[in-house]
Amino acid sequence: MNVSKDITGIIILYDTTIEIIDCLKRLEDIKFIIVDNGKNTLILKKLKRYKNIEKIISKNKNLGFGN
Repeated sequence: MNVSKDITGIIILYDTTIEIIDCLKRLEDIKFIIVDNGKNTLILKKLKRYKNIEKIISKNKNLGFGN
């Protein structure tokens, strides 16, 4: 039984790239939902390459972690 197939992580971004890409590479067996609070098109373009991203939610402003 592969438990990681049943896990979906949520990552909230605000103008970060290297850290998130490193995370996605290390945890390639886990699916992620990405919430981008910065609307950075360069980051979004890079993230679309990763197959373990299930969904990308992009906002026009920083909504914070709890919203």
